[in-house]
Amino acid sequence: MSGDMLVRRARDALRAAEPAQSIGALLRETIAAAPPRELRRALLGVEAAERMDGTPRFGQHLLVDSPELTIFHATLPPGFVNAPHDHRTWAVVAVYEGEERNVFYERRDDALVPEASLVATAPRVVVMRDDTIHAIENRLPTPSYAIHAYGNAHFHVARSMWHPETLREEPRDEKIFAAWSRDMIARGVRLPEAGTPR
Repeated sequence: MSGDMLVRRARDALRAAEPAQSIGALLRETIAAAPPRELRRALLGVEAAERMDGTPRFGQHLLVDSPELTIFHATLPPGFVNAPHDHRTWAVVAVYEGEERNVFYERRDDALVPEASLVATAPRVVVMRDDTIHAIENRLPTPSYAIHAYGNAHFHVARSMWHPETLREEPRDEKIFAAWSRDMIARGVRLPEAGTPR
């Protein structure tokens, strides 16, 4: 399935009574339809996919960026980790090669505490509620590849991030958030163990 076709079908899925579940079913179908390398080529085009194959660096290839829907292809290099953050909408992540470990957090009084974890090993689709707060990491020695979908203008709405050490809530700032991630990766930070996996 091409990136354009995926976006068209995702827009149709938004009309469902439960769009997150409908998008989840679409992405489950998408990642089951072809081997990982072929899927990358179909979604991103041959040239972009060839540049990405085996490239151990973080990358987001945007497929659609609109007020009601954002979809991008994500590459998480070995050792990737980020700080807790929210989305302010439902989110669907379809891991089709590698794995993505999620740690989910909850607010308790004025604190943010790890509540549960989930290792999404390909092929796996994870659907998250609009109040989810989480952080992710790739513990494998190889890159992880996934399709991410959100029910808003993901890069343009007001969101929150939490400092990786103090867990103090701050307004989301992409440059600061990326700098935190680079620092965490450089120091070999791992996310905490948390509760019973969902």
